[in-house]
Amino acid sequence: MVDALAALSGTSTATPLGEVEQNTHECDWYSFGAATEWFEGVARDIGLVSVAPKARRIAVLAATDTD
Repeated sequence: MVDALAALSGTSTATPLGEVEQNTHECDWYSFGAATEWFEGVARDIGLVSVAPKARRIAVLAATDTD
């Protein structure tokens, strides 16, 4: 989980946890859904966007599980 937050906040996965935490707090975070067959908005579907300070970088995570 920490590696994912590091990547989404633009921090190296080798960065100390405290710095990763600070970077995540500096970002704006948004969740989203999608009107597609694969994204059903149930249990493990994830739509997450991180926008870095001053909107100089965005990162998107879109994932789903399968039955």
